Amino acid sequence: MHHPAELNISRLNLISIQERVPDDYNAWRIENPFGIKGHITCTIFDGYGGVPHGLDADIVNALLDLFTEAGSPSDGVIYVTPYQILSKANLDLSGRYYENLRESIIRLTQATYTIDNHWMDYDERKYTTATFRFITEHDITSIEQGHINEKAVLKIVLAQKIIQSMLANYTKPVNSVLLNGLKRSIPRSLYRLLDARRRNPERPDELALDFEIKLTDWARECKLIETETSAHIKKLLASAHSQLIEKSYLKSVTYSGRGANTMIRYEFHRSEVIDGSDTAPIIKELKESFGLPEGSSIVLINAYGIAQVNERIELAREVLRSGNWRPKSMPAYITDVIKNGTEKYQSKQGATHLALPGMERPEYTLAKPSHSATGQDTDVHEEFEKTLSAMDRDALIESLLKAMHVSMRRHFDTQHFSLLRSALERGRMDPADLSARHSHAMSNGMKDEFAVQLKEWLVQPPSPLL
Repeated sequence: MHHPAELNISRLNLISIQERVPDDYNAWRIENPFGIKGHITCTIFDGYGGVPHGLDADIVNALLDLFTEAGSPSDGVIYVTPYQILSKANLDLSGRYYENLRESIIRLTQATYTIDNHWMDYDERKYTTATFRFITEHDITSIEQGHINEKAVLKIVLAQKIIQSMLANYTKPVNSVLLNGLKRSIPRSLYRLLDARRRNPERPDELALDFEIKLTDWARECKLIETETSAHIKKLLASAHSQLIEKSYLKSVTYSGRGANTMIRYEFHRSEVIDGSDTAPIIKELKESFGLPEGSSIVLINAYGIAQVNERIELAREVLRSGNWRPKSMPAYITDVIKNGTEKYQSKQGATHLALPGMERPEYTLAKPSHSATGQDTDVHEEFEKTLSAMDRDALIESLLKAMHVSMRRHFDTQHFSLLRSALERGRMDPADLSARHSHAMSNGMKDEFAVQLKEWLVQPPSPLL
């Protein structure tokens, strides 16, 4: 799951979308971007593999996701593992990618950006000038022979300009289903750029149905090395265009004109416009009423559509209003209703029939019982609760971590929360079990003891405690 992305980074596309650049490609400069006076530059010394490019964009966005999940610390300091970064970036966990990650972190620490009159200060609603490096400081522990491995712990300090923009909520939604379905870095980077450029920079919820630009200007915005030969630019972008059309993000890509006057026009599917703007009330409703994280809401809306999500929200409310049963996890419950409502719930003559036992009010009846291979009736309530525990693990983890960021903020530092997230995501700890233990501790005045035990467990091999 991906959290909303910082919009300046996406819109200015500070990282070349090319998968590889020459080692000596150490600088680029864009004059008067978007036809507005000013410039954007990137410089880096020799020896770091050129300016940031390719997978570096995935790493930056993964770090910003992890920053959000760490509670958005105002100092920009996060403690993460290489496994967390690669997993969040949806990258392979093989040894080669750990080495790529090491190179990327160094490159993002060394490259300096100057953005003259084009960095949006969203609090002040005006363009400003900014100079920064994505990562201002990094420290790696448990490093072996100059390489990063999955056991390493990284301290990353992110640029204050970026942190301030994130805290000001200058962000845009991310289609996690689409992004995770793109297997190469070029289409992922092009999606991020297109999804930012089609937005009104002063009112990010406003999206355009189409977008047209001179091809050579677009090549410069993509930070391609080749920015003058139309045929070569088309060839570099062709595969990414095909994938974004196949994934139904783009409706079409067309060219007009010839040579240096070639124009490129993108047309977007209307459903994406709806998903990006008109769903804000739905996302807010899911978060406030059911505790569902924004990223999970976006995934469900993109997967099942606005109509079904709205319909199932109402269905979920009817179930809660009409009976005395309460789900163990509200985020998991609403996710189940949205995904499986027609299978587990039925609406007939104004009465809701829920496929759960134990709700004995007159207007409720059980759905037809399922049968096991032995012919015995299945405990449908138990089966449903198992489904809640197993399904949408991301939503369960996010809900639990959000609660613990509030209750444990005086007991845990950023590193403890990072280790906790890693333990939950890697399966060392069951989120449902931890949630029950956390609730028990909170309701019985045992918060201090719980915090001490949990911290001890996080820095040791798995024990019977959790």
